[in-house]
Amino acid sequence: MHNQGIGKKDLDLVEAVEWFNKAIKQDMIYSDAYYGLAVTYGELERYEEAIEIGKKYVDMVMISSRECCACQDVLPMCRE
Repeated sequence: MHNQGIGKKDLDLVEAVEWFNKAIKQDMIYSDAYYGLAVTYGELERYEEAIEIGKKYVDMVMISSRECCACQDVLPMCRE
């Protein structure tokens, strides 16, 4: 890999992108990976990708929230 002109922080962020993408491939509903990927893209100033992944994260959180609300009659712990 050509590393000239790329600082250690940027290399770490590029590696983080790779790890988050691997996590998403293994578990497509792992919302924390989407969040981390969006933040990392932002740190890399890849804003369009950050926004796209951020929207996926928000959609997943909204779906999870609705599912939890739907279970309130069944699981008392959902009411907390």
